[in-house]
Amino acid sequence: MIAGREAMSTPPDRRLILREPGVTLDRGATERAVDGRGPPSRHPTSGDGPIDADAIARIRDLGDGDDALLRELIEAYIADAPARLSAVRDAIARGDAAGLARAAHGLKSSSLDMGARDVAAIAGEIEALGRGGSFDGAAALAARLDAAFERARAAFAALARSPERPS
Repeated sequence: MIAGREAMSTPPDRRLILREPGVTLDRGATERAVDGRGPPSRHPTSGDGPIDADAIARIRDLGDGDDALLRELIEAYIADAPARLSAVRDAIARGDAAGLARAAHGLKSSSLDMGARDVAAIAGEIEALGRGGSFDGAAALAARLDAAFERARAAFAALARSPERPS
């Protein structure tokens, strides 16, 4: 459980379950990794894959070399994301720009934490549309978002079955 003020202000369904009090993922570093502004990594990233190896390495570091935490977070992400994807599609169908921005922002944030870079990038585009009150291209972006999530889900499932460590 996340300790401190963040735990008090974060709804329980949006908290990452971490073993050590006061430890959180560095979302800023992951955001920088998604857009290429991040510092050079000590772990190689697979440039073409849907998952950022640096984010996985940070999660592994939190687990002190035990992949149980990584598996737990992968399971939580895979279980949570479909509802967020559905909320994006529903907001588009209702013409609810504020709801679209909220749903896309939540998916972007959790995807950044997990290193699902394509999902995070597309969700960010959709969030920007919602914040701007626009739905231009939203349906096409939602379709791309669904496809990106399916690629990330497959990569996470493979990683959870047989976690490979970056060298």
